Amino acid sequence: MYQEHYGYFDLVVDTSEVNLGVKYTVTCTVPATSNIPDAKIVGYSFPGQQNYITYLNGTNTSVSSSSAASVNSNTIRIYVSWDDNSETETLNDVQDTQIALNSGNAIISVNVLFEQLIN
Repeated sequence: MYQEHYGYFDLVVDTSEVNLGVKYTVTCTVPATSNIPDAKIVGYSFPGQQNYITYLNGTNTSVSSSSAASVNSNTIRIYVSWDDNSETETLNDVQDTQIALNSGNAIISVNVLFEQLIN
């Protein structure tokens, strides 16, 4: 039976030097240049919602949120997974392991767009 496990990394948005609220949109992708094509971005969570994941699919590839001027910092948690489903994976376990042992890099491209909000 296929079971998915998640890892994550955090992006910290420091707005302590900003006098206005901000809206931010985060888009993450695994580019074709990644040596580990089975790595995938599965979802996001926002401040105070680390236990609630917004899952991504083919049509939902970015997530937006906003921060009030009075908030100094927000953490966006990005969840990653490894496609280990024999029906959809690009490489099998032996190939994945060989790439990892030979300094293969799983590249994740992160783009964050900020917009100032006028109160």
